Amino acid sequence: MKLITFAVCCYNSAAYMEKCVSSLLVGGEDVEIIIIDDGSKDATGEIADRLEKENPTIVRAVHQENSGHGGGVDHSLALATGKYFKVVDSDDFLEPEALKKFLAELKGREDLDLVVTDYVYHYEDRKDKTIRYGNVFPVNTVCTFKDVHHMKAYQYLTIHSVTYRTAFLKEQNLQIPKKTFYEDNYFIYAPLGKVEKILYLPYALYFYSIGRPDQSVQKKVALGRYKDYVRVALICFPIHDLAAIKKENPRKYRILLHQMRITLIEALIHCRMKNDRESRLVFKKMKEEMKKLNPRQYRAFRWDFYCGSIFWPSFLGVMMANIIYFVSHLVVRFN
Repeated sequence: MKLITFAVCCYNSAAYMEKCVSSLLVGGEDVEIIIIDDGSKDATGEIADRLEKENPTIVRAVHQENSGHGGGVDHSLALATGKYFKVVDSDDFLEPEALKKFLAELKGREDLDLVVTDYVYHYEDRKDKTIRYGNVFPVNTVCTFKDVHHMKAYQYLTIHSVTYRTAFLKEQNLQIPKKTFYEDNYFIYAPLGKVEKILYLPYALYFYSIGRPDQSVQKKVALGRYKDYVRVALICFPIHDLAAIKKENPRKYRILLHQMRITLIEALIHCRMKNDRESRLVFKKMKEEMKKLNPRQYRAFRWDFYCGSIFWPSFLGVMMANIIYFVSHLVVRFN
């Protein structure tokens, strides 16, 4: 069995995918790299086949009809033979020395569901920014949710920071949305409530490249895909009964609450910033659907300190969405 499976989902990624895969090959025979060619129209498929031919015991090239990033992750997970599973976007990369340390830490570990590492916003035109979790999780220590602390407003678990145990993920029977952007919020949130054992490693493993104009996080692109934010938020909303979890484990509740809050904020902000007739109707239907799915949970978020102002009616809600987006961008620089 391989130690870890890396899922690299590619759509028209010929210009940058080799840098990504090369960074993973540093792991040698401990790693399995599944490259999903998601119906690409450029040379992605040919590059994937060549990389498999050059590294036959490590790389596997898989070609499929276009089903979006979520379909690629789902397909990779079904094929994965590694003990652990991590998604690496085809325009990102892992830091070589950090990867070696990471793999060394995973060897012999039988008791982990989730491994958390720091990650870096890697910019083309300015200084990198590292997101760290040392204030949240005990360092280099296997822990449970009872040992975790509050996350700051800008901190949350992302696809860049998490590695799940493969068998654990498969047990969750995830229904990852296909042909839907921002589905990584579901990939993080859905299994998170079932996690028992967590390990946090205090170094930056993942470099999240920011700068391409067609990236899904770019403002113009994201506003054009605001319905995907809404769809993912509504899929996530009923998964965990946060009120029940609060009684059972208040610290787990705080982490799940924060993850759900971020997912909702992303959906609400982009929906309100779009601010045309269709998006206003989508916003209204989103609220109605949340009420149906979990009325008590809807009320809690409706009056939540962070989400509440985006729910304000008409101009005020739109204004607050734009302000929150602007402030968040100043702090994190996510595009």
